[in-house]
Amino acid sequence: MLFEQCSASERKQGQIRPNGRDASARQNKRAVVDAASVSERSVTGFQNLQVPSSGTLIAVGNFDGVHIGHRALIEHVLAQAKSRSLMPVAMTFDPHPARVLSASVPQLLTTTERKIELMLHLAPQLNIVVQPFDTDFSRIEAETFVEQILLKSLRARYVLVGSNFHFGRARRGTPDLLRHLADKLGFIAEAFELSGDTAGSYSSSRVRSELAAGNLESVASMLGRPHAITGVVVPGDAMGRVIGFPTANLSEIEEGLPPAGVYTCIVCDATSLPAVSRLGLGVMSLGLRPTVNRGFAGSIGHWFCLQAADPDCHGFGRCRGNGRDADE
Repeated sequence: MLFEQCSASERKQGQIRPNGRDASARQNKRAVVDAASVSERSVTGFQNLQVPSSGTLIAVGNFDGVHIGHRALIEHVLAQAKSRSLMPVAMTFDPHPARVLSASVPQLLTTTERKIELMLHLAPQLNIVVQPFDTDFSRIEAETFVEQILLKSLRARYVLVGSNFHFGRARRGTPDLLRHLADKLGFIAEAFELSGDTAGSYSSSRVRSELAAGNLESVASMLGRPHAITGVVVPGDAMGRVIGFPTANLSEIEEGLPPAGVYTCIVCDATSLPAVSRLGLGVMSLGLRPTVNRGFAGSIGHWFCLQAADPDCHGFGRCRGNGRDADE
């Protein structure tokens, strides 16, 4: 989340620094897709997608964060599918394969629900397959995945992956193998080169690294929006009754977090997705709370609602849970 970190003096004086963004950037509204569209356009499990006899164009990837590199890929998918009269499909995985296969689990940028929402906001005509990923699925050979799932079940005529994407048992599947199978089995294969800047290609791992380093403007630039987190409001110390500002504690945060610190943010109540209500501008503290002499560590955010905060300097915090649990 594009929290702008506040200095100790600014926190003491209650000041927020503007970040110089123009009026259009001030909105940073959360992309919301109608629940009916999500239900109609996304399925869990490749077996449940209704595919036309004309076939599909399928992009396969994790799409974590749905960053601007992913956006360029999705736009390419739509253009190619339209020119060939194919159904545009994106296949992603839940949970992220690294959570099943790796001892080192990355902090994700988006939940699966948010990922679907972002993709459909970008491309309402896209069809999304959320494929459950477990140990058994990870053991499917790359050739079997292509032949039985993509070609036979999903009638893929055109398969597109990122240039660094791997698939199948032991990650044997590569763009080169995909092209080899395309020549053998008679479909089109493409390895899409992700866009980037002078620092390199846009990738989810690069965004995670920038987030972990606290380079939040860089994160927002690569995502095309401020980073967002989702949490559940849990009981706290009822500080709001003492200090005169509404406060809330967030737990069960699934997305990656920036370093411990104090950040400005927008706080929304996402209890009734896809409807989202904005609660206000706020300041979020991540990590220890030295000012109240009761420090705590862990993935919990503590926010204070500041209606007078400068809207030029904000992030996008999402609050899932009953807003009435917040300290009044």
